[in-house]
Amino acid sequence: MRYLSLKASGSRGMSLVESLIACTIMAGSLLSLAYMQASFGKQYLDRRLQSALQDVAASEMARCRIGAAANASVTYLGFAVTVSRTGGDCLPAQSACQNIAVTTMSNNRTYSLVSKVCGY
Repeated sequence: MRYLSLKASGSRGMSLVESLIACTIMAGSLLSLAYMQASFGKQYLDRRLQSALQDVAASEMARCRIGAAANASVTYLGFAVTVSRTGGDCLPAQSACQNIAVTTMSNNRTYSLVSKVCGY
């Protein structure tokens, strides 16, 4: 009875050069995956920080429109956010309007929101 051999005739397996090339390709692939993971993590934190700055600025603008006192500092989404509000009175006289600017800062990033507040 004849048996089929899985090895091709004359083949003795992988050579040292083939093994080194395979290891080099695998190492390059793993390094690029690690770089992509780190890049996505940094972008995620940047998006969270930008979202925190925008949310705090919008909240501070809403506080201004109802006449509440300004917050100097807020902790939101784990970020310490510094808030400043400029531009005039948040409750202007009837039929008058004021441009109000709210600026939020955290981790060397700044976001500004400007809106017109009118008295009715």
